[in-house]
Amino acid sequence: MMKTEIIPPYISSFELSLAWILRSVAYNDGNGSSAYYHLWKGWSGPYAETTGYLIPTLWQVDEIFPEKQLGKTVLGLAEWLLSIQRVDGSFPQGLELGDQPEIFDSGQILFGLYATWEKTQDIKYKKSIQSLTNWMLAQQCENGAFCKNTYVKNYSPSYHIRFVWALLLVKEIYAAPVELNTKVQKAMHYYSALLTESGSFKNWGFHPETNGLTHTIAYTLRGFLECSILMHDNDSLSIVLKSIEKLVKEIKSKPYLAGSYDQHWHGDNNFRCLTGEAQMSIVFRRLAILLNEPEYHLYADRVLEDINSKQIKIQWATNLNGGFFASSPFYGKYMRFMMNNWTAKFYLDAVMIKSNPHMVILG
Repeated sequence: MMKTEIIPPYISSFELSLAWILRSVAYNDGNGSSAYYHLWKGWSGPYAETTGYLIPTLWQVDEIFPEKQLGKTVLGLAEWLLSIQRVDGSFPQGLELGDQPEIFDSGQILFGLYATWEKTQDIKYKKSIQSLTNWMLAQQCENGAFCKNTYVKNYSPSYHIRFVWALLLVKEIYAAPVELNTKVQKAMHYYSALLTESGSFKNWGFHPETNGLTHTIAYTLRGFLECSILMHDNDSLSIVLKSIEKLVKEIKSKPYLAGSYDQHWHGDNNFRCLTGEAQMSIVFRRLAILLNEPEYHLYADRVLEDINSKQIKIQWATNLNGGFFASSPFYGKYMRFMMNNWTAKFYLDAVMIKSNPHMVILG
């Protein structure tokens, strides 16, 4: 087995970011990771969605640093997810853990359940995965969109393709793989049709007719990229490359990526979306390996350095130290005044794949 490591220039920042994430878990006594730390409101409650895709990251960190003994913590997060899963297989939406399930949130949790099943082979995770997958597939409409129980009613954005990737991952352990594959094919057809002539996507924002954050754009591109790899589908890969061409032009001509873009790639440069920058570094790195294209490594490095420079390093400010604000400046339009756990998660992923280019990063 190839040895995994963190390369020296990033060890310190990686350790700081990991420590920040573990504080977000400790705040909830191990029952989920807080969604964010707000500058004056403090830590939020646990967030099931991002706890879900934080789990694969922490399992991989555990492999790199077994001396940290993260296994008990990660299993605790997975157990918490099982404890809040609804009878119909879905998961409650948001921080309040209310009665309303949501398809995207539930889809992100699927990554964590799958990673824990792979790690433990415990049948209870397989059963949870099958129950959740049943529920998710039932949320698909006839046109292929996952349009039921959505964040915005009857709105299925392009970044839903991200949880189609999760569905493909669990196909091997799902009771009806042929049915799952048919539904995935329908979904791929629907979300592929959202690509525009300019390489943008219709419905790439959180709400209809809004700009796509670099974060949601990266969700979309990563979803298509990982689906293309799992399905050996060059058409899906070509969709990614059409958008990537535009982002490469942005990187070459601007000091940093804009926080959001409209359908014509006019960027809002009044803020940066650090979450999306970490994600885009991963997308570029995956493309560099897949296509054996060294230039993409340069773009991945550039974006990774952009976010690395924004890590908060104030030793005496315990709740800030090692984290990242979602926006730069910290009062930018995306999650104003907040450090979210998913920016830190994607930063760890970006550093791990920088250090170990052939590592498969889930979630």
